[in-house]
Amino acid sequence: MDAKNSYIKKPVHVIFEEQVLTFADKTAIRFEDTQLSYEQLNSKANQLAHYLRDLGVQQGDYIGIFIERSLEMVISFLAVLKSGGVYVPLDPVYPKERLEFMIEDTQISKLITHRQNDETSITQISLADISLEEYPKSNLNLDSTAEDLAYIMYTSGSTGRPKGICIPHKGIVRLVKNTNYIDIKPTHIFAQISNACFDAATFEIWGALLNGGQSVIIARENALVASRLKKAFTDYNINVNFITTALFNQFVSQEPKIFQNLDYLLFGGEGANTYWVQEAFKNKPQHLMNVYGPTENTTFSTYYCIEDIDSIQTTVPIGKAISYTETYVLNSDLQPVVNGEVGELYLGGMGLAHGYLNRPQITEKAFVKHPDTQETIYKTGDLVRLNDKQDIEYIGRIDHQVKIRGFRIEMGEIENSIAHIPGVNKTLVVAEDTQFSHKKLVAYVEQKKNMTLTKHEIRNALKAKIPDYMIPSDFVIMDKLPINENGKIDRKAIAKMDFTCPPPKFDNETQSKIYRLWQNILSLDHIELDDNFFEVGGNSLLATQMVFDIQQQLGCSLPLESFYSQATIKEIAELVTNSAQDNNPYIVLLKKGTSTPIFLFPDLAGDNALYADIIKYLSNEQTVYCFRPIGIHDEKKPLKSIAEMAEFYIEQMKKIQPQGPYILGGLSMAGTVAFEVTQKLNKQQDRVSLLFLLDTDSGLDFSLVTLGNVFRMLPSVVHNIIYQIYRPKKLNNRLIKDTLLAIQLIYNVEISPNELANCKTEQQQYECILHRLKQANKFPQSTTIEKFKKISDLVGLNFLAVLSYFPKKYQGKVVFFKPTESPKHFTAVNYKKWHKLLNNMDIHEVPGNHFNFFLLPSAETIGKTMQSYITKELQ
Repeated sequence: MDAKNSYIKKPVHVIFEEQVLTFADKTAIRFEDTQLSYEQLNSKANQLAHYLRDLGVQQGDYIGIFIERSLEMVISFLAVLKSGGVYVPLDPVYPKERLEFMIEDTQISKLITHRQNDETSITQISLADISLEEYPKSNLNLDSTAEDLAYIMYTSGSTGRPKGICIPHKGIVRLVKNTNYIDIKPTHIFAQISNACFDAATFEIWGALLNGGQSVIIARENALVASRLKKAFTDYNINVNFITTALFNQFVSQEPKIFQNLDYLLFGGEGANTYWVQEAFKNKPQHLMNVYGPTENTTFSTYYCIEDIDSIQTTVPIGKAISYTETYVLNSDLQPVVNGEVGELYLGGMGLAHGYLNRPQITEKAFVKHPDTQETIYKTGDLVRLNDKQDIEYIGRIDHQVKIRGFRIEMGEIENSIAHIPGVNKTLVVAEDTQFSHKKLVAYVEQKKNMTLTKHEIRNALKAKIPDYMIPSDFVIMDKLPINENGKIDRKAIAKMDFTCPPPKFDNETQSKIYRLWQNILSLDHIELDDNFFEVGGNSLLATQMVFDIQQQLGCSLPLESFYSQATIKEIAELVTNSAQDNNPYIVLLKKGTSTPIFLFPDLAGDNALYADIIKYLSNEQTVYCFRPIGIHDEKKPLKSIAEMAEFYIEQMKKIQPQGPYILGGLSMAGTVAFEVTQKLNKQQDRVSLLFLLDTDSGLDFSLVTLGNVFRMLPSVVHNIIYQIYRPKKLNNRLIKDTLLAIQLIYNVEISPNELANCKTEQQQYECILHRLKQANKFPQSTTIEKFKKISDLVGLNFLAVLSYFPKKYQGKVVFFKPTESPKHFTAVNYKKWHKLLNNMDIHEVPGNHFNFFLLPSAETIGKTMQSYITKELQ
C-alpha cells in the first residue's frame, strides 16, 4: 500500500465529525448504563471546546486530563482536539511526585478534572462544577492539520526522568483508518480497558470513533478480572479487544473460552508465550493476532495473524508492518542484515512521534536519518530477525527496558529512584520470568559502607516515588556489586552468582512449613519472616491458593480475611497455631497492636474479608478484631434476630475487652448489628466512644413491598432465596432469575440461567453455583458444599433479621461512609432518615458503590479517616 497516496490527511476530530454526519444516532461510547450517540458526544465535546477557547486555549496548548476512565474522559480528549489543544493524560493513581513532574514538564495551561483539586495552582476545569449549557453545540472548524500534535504520553525514562512522547494527529489516523491489519466496520464494538496513560487506549477509543463503531469503557476493577471481562464482552456485544500479553496469558488460563466470540483479539506488549497462544487457539476468535509497537510509533507497528497452530510451535512472530509503516532490520552501521541474522528494528512512516518533549538530545539519538532515503526512522532498541516468510521475530532488548503488566518500564527510572534513598550506593534492577510468563522485578542494591539497609525500608521509600507496578518484588542487598572492566555493573557476573541463601531462623516448625509453601507459590528465594505476601509478588488468586495449601498440608482452615491483614510468615504461622489452640471460634484477631481495639462485625454471609483493604490503612498500633457468626464454623443454628446477634457478640467482645469505651464498626448489615450492640451497651451504662457505619441502612423504610424487590436487595444472593422456600426440590425459573441477579450484583459473577435450570436437584444447583463462585475466586477452593449450604441459610436468616429490625434514637458519635454511586437494581441507603435517629453524625463520601467502595482506592480514604477519628478519641 502506498502510504503517501492513500493516507487520509485530516486531523482526528475532523474525521470524527464526518462520522457524526453518517452515524448521528448510533451509540458512540458507553460506560456501564450510560451511553452517548455520535451526535450527543459531538455536541458535548463542542460545548467544552468552546468553553476552553473562551478560557484562552490556543492552537498547540497542552491541556491535562486528570480523570478516571469514563465518558467525561473521552469527551475531554475530543474537546481538547477540537479546541486546537494537545491532551496530556494524567492518571489519578500515580504518585504525587510523578504527577508534579509531568505537569511541570509540559507546563500545561489548563487541567480538566472531575472535581476541584486544591493542591495545584493550575487553572482547573472541574466538570462537576461548571455548566456548559449556554455554549454552542456546533463544530469549531479551526484551522488544524494532521501534522499538529494530538497528545503527549509519558513512558519511563532511562535516566530516571519520564519521557513525554509527542504524537501527531496523523499517527492516530494511520493507526485506525484504511489499515491492513484490521478491517474496522461500524458494527465493531471495542472494549476500552486500558489506562488512559497507556497508548493502547488510542486504538480502543479512536479505532471505534473514527470508523462509526462503538467504544465500551470497562471499569478498572472489571478489566483485570477474567470472569468480569468475559461478562462485559457478553453484556455489551463487544467484538474487538486488545489486551496485554501478561493478561492474555492469565485470562486464557482462567477462562479458556473468554475470547472465542470476538471478531478480533489483539495481544501484545511483551514477548508472547507459545503455550498460552496455543491454548487460546483452541477457542480461537475469528482473528487472533500478536501486535507490536512502541509508543514512539503510535501504538502498533507490526502484526502477525495466527491462522494455524503449526506456525507458532517455537515462537510467535510479531509479523509485518501495518499500513503507512516501514520496518528496517539494521546492524550497528544502519545497514540491512540478511534473513535470519539478528539486528535492531527501526521504524518509519506516518506513525512516528515528533520526538520527546523538552529532550532534544535524546530525540536526536532515538530519531535518526535513514542512510539511503534520509527519512526519519526510530531506533527501537529491540533485537529482531526476519524468518523465511519475511515475518519479524522478536528476540529481546538491546538495553534493559521491559514491560510489566503492559507498562513499559525503563530500569533506569527505578534504579534512579532507589539510588536517591539514603544509604544506597548503587543499584541494578533486572526482570525475571515467573508464572504465566509474567515478569517480576528484582533489585540488587549496594549499600553504603557502614550502613545497614532492609528491604522494607527501600520498598516503603519507593511507594512515595513511583507507581506500584514499578516497585520490585524482591531486593537483594549487597556490600558490593561486581564491576566489569569498563567500570560498569557487571550484569553477566551477577547472573552467574548464586544468591540462594539459607532459610531464616524459624521459631517453630509451622513457620518452616509456611516458608516452603511461599517458595513454591511465589517462586522466590529471598524471603524473610516479616515479608508481606502481597508486596513480594502475591495477589488475591495466590492468596486463595495459599489458604487452600495450608488447609491441605497443615490441616488448618484459616479465614481468608485474616490472611489479608496478617500476611507475613510469622503472622500466618501464629494464625495457624492460634487456630489449633483457640477456644473461641467466634472472634478473629485481624491486626495486632497496642491500642484500644476496634471490633468489626461480619456481613450477611459471615465474611470479614471485605475489611481487608481498609485495615491496611489503620496504624500499626491499631488492634483489630472481627466476629464470626454462629452457624458457619460450628453445628449450631444461626441466630434469627439482630437483638440476639448483638447479645451474642457483646458476650464475645467482653472476653477480649471487659469494659468500655468500645470502638465498633460494620458495613451494610454488619453496621446494623454494630448499631444494636451500641444500643445495648448504652443501656448497660457501658460507653461506645466511636461507631463507624459503612453504608448501613436505617431500617426505617426499605421501600420493599414485593418479593421480587426483596430479591434485588444486596443480601439475597442465592442464600435467601433457597432459605425462603426451605430446601425446595429445585428452583423455578423466576427464582433462578432473581438468584442469578443477586449473584451478579454481589459477586460480579455471571451464571447462565440454563446452568441452574438444567440441574435436576437442589443439590446440583448448589454445586453448580459454588463451582462458578470458586472459578471466579469468590470462595476458597477448600469450601465444601456443606459449608456453602450453611452460608446460604445464614444469609437468608440475616436478611430477614435486617428487614424486621427498627433502630431507636442514639445520642453518641456515629461516623458514616457513603458511596457516591448507586448500582442498578439496588435500593440506596436514605441518609436523611438517620438524621431523625442521631444527634451527632458525620458523613464522609467516598468514590464507588455499595459493592466496591470498601476496596482500593477508596479503602485508603476510609482507613485513614477512621484512624484519624480513633487517634483523636484516644488522645
